[in-house]
Amino acid sequence: MPRRIRRVGRMAAKSAAMAAGAAALLAACTYQGPPSSLPEQRLTWLSYLGAADVRAACAAGQPDRLRIVYNAGGDRTRAYDLVGLPDGGAVLDQRVDRGLAVGSFDVGQALSLGAPVQAQSRLTADQYAQLRAALANDGAFGPPPVGLTLRSDRFYWLVTSCLDGQMRTTAFRDGSADYDGLAFPALIARHDATGLPFVTPQTAQEISPSVCRGGAEEGGTRSALCFTVTVGEDGLSGL
Repeated sequence: MPRRIRRVGRMAAKSAAMAAGAAALLAACTYQGPPSSLPEQRLTWLSYLGAADVRAACAAGQPDRLRIVYNAGGDRTRAYDLVGLPDGGAVLDQRVDRGLAVGSFDVGQALSLGAPVQAQSRLTADQYAQLRAALANDGAFGPPPVGLTLRSDRFYWLVTSCLDGQMRTTAFRDGSADYDGLAFPALIARHDATGLPFVTPQTAQEISPSVCRGGAEEGGTRSALCFTVTVGEDGLSGL
């Protein structure tokens, strides 16, 4: 076989391997359901925030879907996925990222180290109506704050919703009057069954505002543990 043909063959094989590797990495970073480990949680987090799965399922006549994220300055970030039920109630799936906290670590379950704490609650029709009304009154279904930056070392609530076939994304960042006056977090906490307390700016063990800063006051860089996303007209950018 001529040397040129062998070289072309090796290059084609290398390109195919690189493409396969890129596809595998993309799949590993795409949210496909609740993670069972800390690495999976971290790899799929940006995809989870983007809520492509909620968007794909959003259509008129489909159940309500809400994805509510409480970013607690990088410490015990919480995620809630709510799906409406035919009886007017809803199922609220909950997840808390506890990082490398050991807790009741069992040597026989080493792979569970840092695994997110997960729980589920059932909301009655009245409870869900109350939560939805609180979200509406707080502005969660109104126009998005386009241009608002959300850094992973800050405190904020991110709400992505599909109601009556309409997708909306909005956010509330600490330090604003809107954030301080939110009513829906108290209702979320009432239905939280994880058993882990909410981290607040007052109770956080360590808050380092400069961790994600890349020069500009609200700018930032992105890594596996530090990132900045921006609220756009139709979802998040910077993912």
